[in-house]
Amino acid sequence: MNDLALQLPPTNPQLFVGIAGVVLLFAGARLYRLAVVTTGFVGGAVLGLQLSGHVEAQVLTISVVCMGIIGAFIMHMAERLAFALIGAMVAAALAHAIWPSIMPGEVPFYVPTAAGIVGMVVVPRLFTALLPLFTTVLGAFCIAWALGDPGDWRILGPVVVVGLLGQAALGGSTRRS
Repeated sequence: MNDLALQLPPTNPQLFVGIAGVVLLFAGARLYRLAVVTTGFVGGAVLGLQLSGHVEAQVLTISVVCMGIIGAFIMHMAERLAFALIGAMVAAALAHAIWPSIMPGEVPFYVPTAAGIVGMVVVPRLFTALLPLFTTVLGAFCIAWALGDPGDWRILGPVVVVGLLGQAALGGSTRRS
């Protein structure tokens, strides 16, 4: 555990990320809009924590919360564009990596371009189907990070399983507005 391990006072910024992790873990797919905004909040909060340096606890908390709010707003506004760009980049990178094993030589420019266009259309549709898994894994990482060890699979594995079971038990399909 690091020196910022989860503490009870509300001035600890990791507490906010841990709470967001619990929300994502159990309600991420069910409450789609909340999952999207919470993801942005977590990203902004972690960035705020990294950029703050060594400052007083209250100043650190304020900067983390403000950066979290900015991240939530950006994620809310750019959600569809972000999914499309992720799909385009992943598909283009995969095409560029796989093409040499199919056809030796240099990869023609149109192969990653065509794959990017396909990815831009397909990934946003797959994202909704995979949302329970995405939100559970992100929630588990948030919780593990808040506890001070985001790379510990002894924390991540069981938390992901509990989250997937919790989302299945809470039931229903994903709600996407």
